[in-house]
Amino acid sequence: MSNYQLIENEPSWLELTKSEISVLRLMDEEMAKNSKRDQDYELDDDNKGIRIHIEEAQGYDLEHQGKTKVIVKNAVGNIKIGEKPFKVIPKIGFDHFLKIYSFNENPEKDWITAKDQTKSSKGDVWELLIRSFLNETEKIISKGLKKGYKEVREEIKYVKGNINLLQTTRNLMRGNILIDTSFEEFTEDVNINRILKAAALKIAQVESYETSGQFEEFFKQKSKKIILNLSNVDELQPLDTYYTIDRNNKYYEKALEAAVRILNSTGVSINTGEIEGSCFLMNTPPLIENGMRIILNRNLPEHIRCNLRGSVKYKKSKIKNISINPDLIFGQNNPIGVGDIKYKLHEYGKISQADRYQQIYFAHSYDVSQAVLIGFSKNYSNNSYDVFGEDFPITLHEVNWNCSDNMSSEKALDKFVKDLIEVLTKTS
Repeated sequence: MSNYQLIENEPSWLELTKSEISVLRLMDEEMAKNSKRDQDYELDDDNKGIRIHIEEAQGYDLEHQGKTKVIVKNAVGNIKIGEKPFKVIPKIGFDHFLKIYSFNENPEKDWITAKDQTKSSKGDVWELLIRSFLNETEKIISKGLKKGYKEVREEIKYVKGNINLLQTTRNLMRGNILIDTSFEEFTEDVNINRILKAAALKIAQVESYETSGQFEEFFKQKSKKIILNLSNVDELQPLDTYYTIDRNNKYYEKALEAAVRILNSTGVSINTGEIEGSCFLMNTPPLIENGMRIILNRNLPEHIRCNLRGSVKYKKSKIKNISINPDLIFGQNNPIGVGDIKYKLHEYGKISQADRYQQIYFAHSYDVSQAVLIGFSKNYSNNSYDVFGEDFPITLHEVNWNCSDNMSSEKALDKFVKDLIEVLTKTS
């Protein structure tokens, strides 16, 4: 069976039947519901939701007659239509993607399955995420599941906790001698365990997340064992993913991070009657933006170090009653600049004017003189501009991660950090 390869956000012209096109369109509709995007979705650069854009060749397009243009937006992973498997690879290349991704999850690079002693392919992003979750969850089960108090309401033959008088009276009048009572039970059915179980169920139930073949059944078996160990845990509740890590449940942290990422992924199965299709796609912009933020937080000198968490609102912002939330604030105690991470390819200086204006606006609002626009480039180009505003000049720096094929991710990381330090310290 042939494997087809698509590049994230890039058009691919494919020979597809009407039924296969129909399955892709249904998948896209499901993703639109999942990401809560409206149906008038446009392929604009700032939309970070997962979508599949399908467009059949027009009559005047002689080069692509009989083919369909497919673009998978903001996702990597796998799609299967009938017997055709498609692997969606990152637009910045696997080496660079996995380097940045590793700062999110710290996956083990040389993991070997116990089943067939076959190394995980470096290109299988889902394998890294799923194996990280399964391995960390198995460690939790070995150490012992956390328990907590949960309010339970039951009709029992003896008094326990608080009696619900109205319902108990009704029971007695009907000849039912059971006492309606509410009490707290010390149980494994707490939110952090429900998150783990929901992620394991998703891995076990998705029809085909299409890892590298030999791993798929192995992963499903491991997830089912985890589900059995969580048999006393109920289904995921709406607010469960708002969990808190403390010293008592610190050993859950890595597993929960991976679990939430799995739960937030898009897994869709479609059956039109004529043909079946499924996909398992991971939203890339949040992963890359978070990984880049952690890289900078760990590698920048203390006086220009940026925030570790996501977008923050600086309390001294000049503009009141308007949310000004850049991704990065450099020099948190004494801010010298702001920045934004754009998971975009900035090739040959092609950068959105809106992105540039946004950084200038952020800098002016925060009363700092430097703004940094971070992106990616395969031809590697950095620029700085002096922008003169009404009150004071702002310097806009465009700093790109070099993701060209001939640049290793390790060297690209070192070069990126050095470039950023240079532009921030030159004028700070």
